[in-house]
Amino acid sequence: MTNSNKRKGTYHEHWWVNILNLWGWQARRQPLSGQLADFPGDVEITVLNERLIVESKYQTNGKGWSFIHKILHKKTQGYERDVLVMKQRSGDAYLCVNINNDKALAILRRKLNESIDRL
Repeated sequence: MTNSNKRKGTYHEHWWVNILNLWGWQARRQPLSGQLADFPGDVEITVLNERLIVESKYQTNGKGWSFIHKILHKKTQGYERDVLVMKQRSGDAYLCVNINNDKALAILRRKLNESIDRL
C-alpha cells in the first residue's frame, strides 16, 4: 500500500493532466513520477511538437506559496495581478499564472490556438 503523501501526489498529478487536456494540450502523467531517466518529471505536456516537463507540487494549506498568493491577489487601484514573473540577479526566471484567472488563460489558449493554426 502506498503512503498518504504518495496517494495525494498521484491524485494531483492526474488532476493537472485532466485540466491540461481539457485546455486542449496533450498531457500525460509520467510513469513512476519521474523516477525513470526516460520519463523525467511528474507530467509531460506536448505543445506544438515541443515536450515540456512539469513538476507537480501539492500542499494542503499552501503556506509555502504564501508569497505567490499574496502577490497575485494583491489589489492596487482595484486590480489584481494576472501574472507573476520572478527573476534572481544571476539565476533563473519564472512565470506564474493562477489557473482560476480566466483572462490570463484565455490569452494562453488563444496564443496556443494561433500557433497550431499556423502549422
